[in-house]
Amino acid sequence: MQHIGFKARDFAVKQLPLQDSRLAILLFILTLIMRGPFISTFLYHWDSVQFAMGMLQYNVALHQPHPPGYILYVALGWIFKQIIGEANLSLTSISLLFSALFTVALFYLGRRIYSRKVGLVAAVLALFSPSIWFHGEVALSYILEAFMVTIIAWLAYGVTPGDKRRLLCLTLILGLTAGIRQNTGLFLLPLWVWSLWRTAFTGGRLKSKMIMINVLLLAAVTAVWAIPMIRLSGGLAAYLQSMSFVLHYGGVVRGISVIERGFSALQRNLLFQGSYIFFSLHIGIVFLFGGLFLFLISRNYSRHNFVFYLLWILPSVLFYTLIHVNRPGHIFTYLPALLLLTAIAILRLSDWLGNKRIILFTMLMLYCLAGAGLFFLGRQETSLPSLRRSEARLERACDYVMRKTEPAGTLILAKESYRHAQYYLGNYQVVPAFGRWGEDFLQKGLKAAGSQVQHLILFDQDLIDQYSIRHPGAIPKGTTAPYVLRR
Repeated sequence: MQHIGFKARDFAVKQLPLQDSRLAILLFILTLIMRGPFISTFLYHWDSVQFAMGMLQYNVALHQPHPPGYILYVALGWIFKQIIGEANLSLTSISLLFSALFTVALFYLGRRIYSRKVGLVAAVLALFSPSIWFHGEVALSYILEAFMVTIIAWLAYGVTPGDKRRLLCLTLILGLTAGIRQNTGLFLLPLWVWSLWRTAFTGGRLKSKMIMINVLLLAAVTAVWAIPMIRLSGGLAAYLQSMSFVLHYGGVVRGISVIERGFSALQRNLLFQGSYIFFSLHIGIVFLFGGLFLFLISRNYSRHNFVFYLLWILPSVLFYTLIHVNRPGHIFTYLPALLLLTAIAILRLSDWLGNKRIILFTMLMLYCLAGAGLFFLGRQETSLPSLRRSEARLERACDYVMRKTEPAGTLILAKESYRHAQYYLGNYQVVPAFGRWGEDFLQKGLKAAGSQVQHLILFDQDLIDQYSIRHPGAIPKGTTAPYVLRR
């Protein structure tokens, strides 16, 4: 078998299932050890809070959680919460568990396509990827998505003409994945269609019955989670209205898509994707480009593998480039493919440079040190210091509000932390300081508060900065959120 740029025999090693199992268990335990001590203590992001709210009362129309719904992820969080008892710990436990399972799945995918050596190198790259490391610590669905994508890729790659069982498994997993993150199901649909065609087309004939069975299975699995999701959200009209709001006013299409902004949106989306890829692969990008260069000069590739990677990567890249990309975890739909290609590139470069073991060890050590450095010392969003700063700010803000004020006489104005304030300060009246509040957020906030409110709290730094600009000297320079304005 051949792969992009290189032949499989370049990395062939004797396959020992027992040894593979031991490696998989070791990778699983090592991932838990590396991630476990650093899990977040507060719900990390706006989306995290809405997932937690959805576990209490699921309603997409109320953004509990936000559209398109993520119902199976919320349901899994609810199951964990019945055992663990706390929303953030439940969701971070899911991230921790599936971070370890993702490392194992990537190992087996690399082994399936190439060899144990490629799978092991890819797993090491995943272990020391700052972005993957970070998402194994927080209450977001992206690491679960990465695991499901890898399983789908493993099934899709291995289907052969007439392989009914594998195809049915692929269809089932794709339907479940779409219930976890709806966009993932759409992005991987071309890969499923390709697998369906390859399996159903045997002996020069197309087996229409096999196609029909899998189409119906996918529709049935989708209906199992879609119908409850819509009913819990107040019906189809309410669900579609919430989807329309997010698409046109919530920043998915409006403002950051090529449709709305043209070339400036294209630049933005490419820049965001590039930065997310960099903080996932860091110096691995150098190895990846080095491997691609060797591929170009080798003129030796597998058409099967080329189509496989193209159908896996291209749909999500096109969407994120032309429509919307806003979070580091968005690229997790195709990041496992980049990790595999980087692993191949590292192995091929070590062969090309001569002393394979020393070169390979050196490149992996450089990668691991750089990845750990970025995670523990970096200033990017997907770093431990960034996570701890976010947690410390939220803890300080909530503690300050509860010490300084009483719920009955207080109104909280919040912007980026609006959902956090609602969740962690549930006894307080919390008002969003964006949208309809516009430039007069303070005046409108006081008017809405009524005479019974004695304190108005600016919960976010942005609100303090806005107030300072409009009322010079009213707030001391260097004041950090939150800040209590007395009537």
